[in-house]
Amino acid sequence: MANVRKAGARMLARLAAGFCLVFPLATLADDGMAPFPEYNGDERWSPLAAEAAGWQMSANCAWERYVGCTITQVSTTSTGYAYRYHYSRPRSDGGFDLVERDGFGPGAWSCPANFGVYTEFMGMEVGPYPNRLLDMGTGFPVRCKALGGVLAEAGGAVAGAPEAVERFEQGRLLERQVWGGDPVTWTVAWDATGADITGRGERLVVDARIEHGRVVSLGSGLQLEYGTEGALDTVRGLGGTVFSRAYINDPEGRLVAALRAARHQLPTGPASEPIATLAKLAKSIDALLDGSAR
Repeated sequence: MANVRKAGARMLARLAAGFCLVFPLATLADDGMAPFPEYNGDERWSPLAAEAAGWQMSANCAWERYVGCTITQVSTTSTGYAYRYHYSRPRSDGGFDLVERDGFGPGAWSCPANFGVYTEFMGMEVGPYPNRLLDMGTGFPVRCKALGGVLAEAGGAVAGAPEAVERFEQGRLLERQVWGGDPVTWTVAWDATGADITGRGERLVVDARIEHGRVVSLGSGLQLEYGTEGALDTVRGLGGTVFSRAYINDPEGRLVAALRAARHQLPTGPASEPIATLAKLAKSIDALLDGSAR
């Protein structure tokens, strides 16, 4: 019965979006913030398209009794995600052939806690909808609005999740391409102890090294060290400069300037590892700058 109610609510949401095709669509007021996409794979939801694709692939392979299934590419789309994978098909001589297959899955809009999902119906605001109920791909404005009337600082009201493609080899990320206002390509080179990450865009140049799940170098000459509890504790720069929670040796402020510049070029939003680790570094840098000795 719960599934029937949910399906009915989703149908009403689609109907409301569909009416927007007929009636003029006014611009949503700039008093909301943009929602974020979540992706469904085998009846589970994730903000990571690659994770949802992995769940969906595993379910498909189990149903079809495929063996050796491995994802090679995941792309976000206007309605959700698409993915490509291969599996091993046994031959009569005892060997195996790799067979390639494509799959896809849906996405829906969600908002942070205490926010509801809103769209427009016949020129009027409609909502709030629960998270994961309003499908992606309607083509019409969607936003988050605080429940109870207390609004966060206004953000972009029209939902526009950047399109991204992630390519994998043997389950490890090799490349992530992101399109949008500032297209960027992230590449990953793996080795025995970690990975080197490069980010290149029209206004972006990032080089980073990750070892044991931590970013240990960033940009030109920034070396990162961590405390016993795993929090970023110290950044060392060129010329013996140091910025830590207990000690600062940065007389001209160049290390802090370099750290802030590097912080603003880090990737944002959900991504597969190890780029996800690089994205999380922004909060660690902010915490270090806010909590260090002055």
